[in-house]
Amino acid sequence: MTASSHEARWAVWLVDPGPNRAGILALVRKAAGLGAEAAADCLVRFPALVGYFETETAARDLVVRLHEFDAVAVVRPGDQPLAPAPVEEMSVHRDQRGLHAALVVLGVIQIVLSAWWFQEGRPASAFFGLLLGLYVTVYFGLRLRR
Repeated sequence: MTASSHEARWAVWLVDPGPNRAGILALVRKAAGLGAEAAADCLVRFPALVGYFETETAARDLVVRLHEFDAVAVVRPGDQPLAPAPVEEMSVHRDQRGLHAALVVLGVIQIVLSAWWFQEGRPASAFFGLLLGLYVTVYFGLRLRR
């Protein structure tokens, strides 16, 4: 395996740029030799490949410099890309379903209460109570259907 082959390289992956994005952008442009657009692209999608380095020491030096900016970066062999973390499907728990149903019932009660307030001569309370009741009923009713 030659030093210039893809397998001989070490890749630096930016996992989280941290709070100092301007400093990270300047460092990535300078250390990895990327243009402004390519360096900015590293700050958009994660994990982002910063670049390949011929030696592990050079790659680790860049990671240390990235850590100084509170960024999270890792070094991996060039033939082992860093895959994004798997995203798990979230489902509504049975207890949450009960809570959503209870909130829909409370929303309907709020709508009825708003009608009573309107008859009592309190139009402002009736209007805002109706808005709240409709919002809660529709929002949690739609979540209940999922």
